[in-house]
Amino acid sequence: ISNLFRQISLCGRMAKEENYEIPAKIGEEITSINLKIIHNRKESGKVTASMESVAYGRIAAQFTVSITETGIYSLSGHMLCDSQDTQAMLGASMNNLKEALAEVQIQVASLDSIYRPGLDLTALSAVPGVKDDETGSTEVSTKKLYETAKIFIGFMQKGEGMKR
Repeated sequence: ISNLFRQISLCGRMAKEENYEIPAKIGEEITSINLKIIHNRKESGKVTASMESVAYGRIAAQFTVSITETGIYSLSGHMLCDSQDTQAMLGASMNNLKEALAEVQIQVASLDSIYRPGLDLTALSAVPGVKDDETGSTEVSTKKLYETAKIFIGFMQKGEGMKR
């Protein structure tokens, strides 16, 4: 019975957070994008993605999607990179990402590209744990979280801001 309880607890925690390794073609290279979608808990409404490629170097993004009082989806987030060239290119093409999000009714409240030398992707992939009984006050649609992830991955694959 003890083992069964542990398995049920583990399954419950896993249902609140989904982790994926997504193969993606970036430029001429195949790389893996680590994607984490967090829902059904206090930190609900978060999408994190990280990758390393020749085209971009190391890059990590975190987006928080929330619902305003008027029912509009709002996104705030940042993209960290270990190259100043990549930061400049991402910043220059940021409007393309904002427009793609607007097409799925997600308004961008804030979105920044940040240069961080020595970016450690493994440290950024850890999200602090939350007790099982804590939940968000307004749960964001899982569909909107997946749409956010899909748009970001597409943005990276299209080469928006890619080093030439």
